[in-house]
Amino acid sequence: MGLEIEFECTLHQIKQLDLEYRTSDSSKTNLVSDLQMEPTSPMIAFCQSAFFIGILIRQGALFSGIIFPFMTDYFGRIKILKMSLLIGGLLNIASGLTPDFKSLIFLLFLQGLCLTGFELTCMVYVAEIGAERFRKLSLVTLMSGWAVGQIIFPILFLYVNNWRVTFAVIIGLPMIVLTVWLNSEFYETPRYLVSK
Repeated sequence: MGLEIEFECTLHQIKQLDLEYRTSDSSKTNLVSDLQMEPTSPMIAFCQSAFFIGILIRQGALFSGIIFPFMTDYFGRIKILKMSLLIGGLLNIASGLTPDFKSLIFLLFLQGLCLTGFELTCMVYVAEIGAERFRKLSLVTLMSGWAVGQIIFPILFLYVNNWRVTFAVIIGLPMIVLTVWLNSEFYETPRYLVSK
């Protein structure tokens, strides 16, 4: 009973959003109008919402959580970290330049793969290079930095107000710069080298 009421409210909200979009000013730049797609039903409006896009990224992260631990054990932490950052940065730039919504969906799924690969590998790397007495503090600091980034990102997006610039410049380019920095400053963990 409660689920039905919640679902009906959600459908009502989707229909309301669809109606607001159809009556809104077409000069506003958003994901739907920027990709020349006109929502014809509430379901299409839902699929083009931020909620659906977030689900796509998390689906990629789900598969990544299964694949990347094995890859880091086989290839090494730094190689996977660099690969994940570089591919993720290139995918973000490609997402900013994508011509249609279908290719954006595919690129977001792949971004989820690379993003979680980066997060998992980074946690393993920090846990392995830190001294035992600082290990908990370093992991908590790393995860807190990600949490603060999740808060800063929407605030930054409010000021930029262009999703293409956000993907390409604010997310993609720093990832590629970080990859170059990883090449010069970071080395493989001793624990991985001993295991090989």
